[in-house]
Amino acid sequence: ARPPSLSPSSLASTSDHECGGLTLGLERPEDKGTAAYLWYPDVVLAAKHSTEFLAAQYVKYVAGAPAASDAFSYMKNTIITQGLGITDVSDAEVQRAVDLGPSNSGLPLTIWLSNLMNWRAHLGWSTTGHSGVDVNLYTYIASKWTQRRPVTDRIGQLAGNFENTKLGVFTADLLGLDLQTITNKLNNGSYSWSQSHQDLKPFTTGLDKYHGGVAHVIPTILSRRSALDNSPEEVGRLIKRDGMHRNVRQEL
Repeated sequence: ARPPSLSPSSLASTSDHECGGLTLGLERPEDKGTAAYLWYPDVVLAAKHSTEFLAAQYVKYVAGAPAASDAFSYMKNTIITQGLGITDVSDAEVQRAVDLGPSNSGLPLTIWLSNLMNWRAHLGWSTTGHSGVDVNLYTYIASKWTQRRPVTDRIGQLAGNFENTKLGVFTADLLGLDLQTITNKLNNGSYSWSQSHQDLKPFTTGLDKYHGGVAHVIPTILSRRSALDNSPEEVGRLIKRDGMHRNVRQEL
């Protein structure tokens, strides 16, 4: 392998978001307002399978239409006691798991089984999706890219806490890119980053549902997708005519 000192490549490793919002030392209602300042990893280590695996196992089991008493027993003994390693589960907790059962492909059951463990381990989670917690950034800057500026100056730009857009600015500076010229071309409608409306489809389908309001940012693409041909000139003409670039600037 080529020694790092001779490599022309620079690397940046990060995440676009944090997931879950993990908290150690969860304070529960039964703690009566007393912070525990602890958590119990042994609760997690006792599990033999993930909650996703166990929920899928239960969904498969109830597909055979077992009696209610058998479903309760299977949930308590096989899924929770053996699968999660929880021996002090209450009947109410088991019944809640049974009631959730196979609904929504077992996702609610997956979350409930996770809660049974988290509660006992004093682990807290804010969401099953993305959170606003900071993420780590790891970089390696090859010597080839430090000739125009001392390496300490470049690395210093990425030290501490900063907005994610700074990484893009740093990369553009490192590569000597003229982002303003490219931005002007995209905003004035004289250039399209896609070759056809089919190229845009994966980027626009479902955006309203996921982001909640993208339609007013890219109205031309969403409302006139069927009218576009394979010509990038036609794409640019419609974008420019409908004032998409003005909307984008306002959003940014």
